[in-house]
Amino acid sequence: MQQPTSITDVMTESETAEHIGISLSGLRKWRNDGSGPPYVRLGRLIRYRRTVVEEWLERRTVSPAEPNRDRP
Repeated sequence: MQQPTSITDVMTESETAEHIGISLSGLRKWRNDGSGPPYVRLGRLIRYRRTVVEEWLERRTVSPAEPNRDRP
């Protein structure tokens, strides 16, 4: 069961874009094509839960490949 969301856990579109280091238009594009972090719609307002955005980022973390030891 999910913990209650505090007001400090909720970010605006602008705060979210800044938090993940992209432009607001980039975040909106991701939302429209379904590739961005999950969001909450409150009437006409779009909000992002900080914890959900952090989890979304974590799932996209890529580890460098193991070095190929056969190469000179």
